[in-house]
Amino acid sequence: MAFVGTLGEETAPHERGKLLGLAEFGRGKLHSREVLPPEVFASAAKGANGDIKWPHAVVMTRAWKFTDVPLPVMTEVVGHQLSMAAMSNAVLLSPDE
Repeated sequence: MAFVGTLGEETAPHERGKLLGLAEFGRGKLHSREVLPPEVFASAAKGANGDIKWPHAVVMTRAWKFTDVPLPVMTEVVGHQLSMAAMSNAVLLSPDE
């Protein structure tokens, strides 16, 4: 998964539109309670049944934060602007991208 800075005020000016890092995920799922400390659940968002809203997770096996200056521009790396769907969801890229 690639992490990209948005163009809005929520992103630091030097990170806007830039490729910020990458992460790899494992294939299995686990219950969040297996890896997070108990105090996290006290303040976690709750679903209609009173349990935590997002009880399952996947393991992030490796991650990289890019620190080179200047950071790579996302549109130069991928070749185009991503759709608005990328704001809240993962978007599958083609092998060329």
